[in-house]
Amino acid sequence: MQASISVENNLALLPVCLAFVESFAALRFQDQELVKRVVLTAEEAFCYAVETAYEPDETGTIKIVARFDAHGLKLAIQDWGLPFDKSVLNDYDPAAASLASDLESLGLFLIQRFADQVKWEHMGAQGNLLSLFFNGDYKDVTELAGGTELKVYDKNIPLAPEQEYIIRLARPDEAIHISRCLYRSYGYTYLNEDIYYPEKISRQIETKNLISAVAVSEAGEIIGHCSLSVRVPGILVESGQAVIDPRHRGRKLFEKMKDFLTEYAVQNGFYGISSEPVTNHTRSQKTGLKTGNHSCGLMLGYLPSTLTFRKMEQKSGGLRRSCVYNYMPLKRRNDIRLSLNREYRDLVTAIYTGCGLKVRTDTTEREPPPATSQVDAVFLPGVKIGVITVKRPGRDCVEQIKQGLFHLTMRTAAEMVYLNLPLEDEGCARLINRARELGFIFCAMVMALDEGRDMLRMQYINCDIDHDGIRLVGDLALEIYDFIQRESGLNERN
Repeated sequence: MQASISVENNLALLPVCLAFVESFAALRFQDQELVKRVVLTAEEAFCYAVETAYEPDETGTIKIVARFDAHGLKLAIQDWGLPFDKSVLNDYDPAAASLASDLESLGLFLIQRFADQVKWEHMGAQGNLLSLFFNGDYKDVTELAGGTELKVYDKNIPLAPEQEYIIRLARPDEAIHISRCLYRSYGYTYLNEDIYYPEKISRQIETKNLISAVAVSEAGEIIGHCSLSVRVPGILVESGQAVIDPRHRGRKLFEKMKDFLTEYAVQNGFYGISSEPVTNHTRSQKTGLKTGNHSCGLMLGYLPSTLTFRKMEQKSGGLRRSCVYNYMPLKRRNDIRLSLNREYRDLVTAIYTGCGLKVRTDTTEREPPPATSQVDAVFLPGVKIGVITVKRPGRDCVEQIKQGLFHLTMRTAAEMVYLNLPLEDEGCARLINRARELGFIFCAMVMALDEGRDMLRMQYINCDIDHDGIRLVGDLALEIYDFIQRESGLNERN
């Protein structure tokens, strides 16, 4: 469901906008405290747009678009005024707050605190867009247990009798059983918090944002699960949420579910399947390589230090952990031409060759870039990650990346920042080198991320990484890590 309202940039119209936001949020959320949080955030965002987007005597338009789906609610506040220059803002320190504190910084502080995700986009002639995301008021699986304790799976439990299993798509009404399975295996250690909310899983299955496969025993019990999360509709899906009841281990159920989902993805025309196995243990990496995945990168510090894994002997020591970025191509693609710098050319070519894809590199700029870029920056508070994505590079692209990096590292204290660059755009080779000057290093080739276009992902390290916990499988994964170590100077420091 979606609705919008457009008003003049006048604070006198604030009550009108807030009434619109409150009414719309109440359609999605039953939790009144959550509705109040949405309204408070919208108030700060509207006031910020009124006070900063236009000159004091300038009349302009502010548009608010509200939309909700299976994931929650999104508010988009759009203006057509001055570009949002985050670098000129003063820091707001709540510990040292006073009446003299900068109100602009206070507003941004509140926006970032109360929204579950914040995204800034510069869209040239289309203005500026501030998007605020709010997760649903879903009940945790432990709240829905009906008084029954959800015990962790006993790894030493005897095996169930040999039997035939059915592998099929999950139904929305089976979400509670899927969530229980995942909770009993992972506890509160899984990065994607959606697994703890059966209603969220159910809605994602209904809307086909989640393609969920289950293994069902002869007794009709769901004893295994694996899924594909849609990252780019019709193009890219991500594999994850895998679990097998220990009573039914050793029967290749995971491989069967993976094969089932792969066939589904092929039949439905997806370009490929991505996955992000952790580096702290090699089992998931080995399984991925056996089922057709190829190493395309290493995402340093992707997992927060607060995340723990059961049955792992090695501790992170308070350091962020890393993930391999894998990709399984499903469609043969021809004439892939990328704008690559000299330093990355051999490694990226090797990654494409590993995926069975041919690529040509070209650094020629046939046309001058447009004056303005389209760049967005996202901060994920729960995991302290920032993501900058260049949708369309222009002459101001480096400056926009600088602003995004400054805001994410200094204002929101993101511990890792990932930068996505569209390699199929002319002039990207030059942009890569400028990003390296800012401190970004190679991360991964992310295939088909932007409406089928491949993106180079670079990474900026703003914290300490658990390098001792990086254990890799496969020659290409090791080659990528060695390249990253040489580029960042880790070999010299270790």
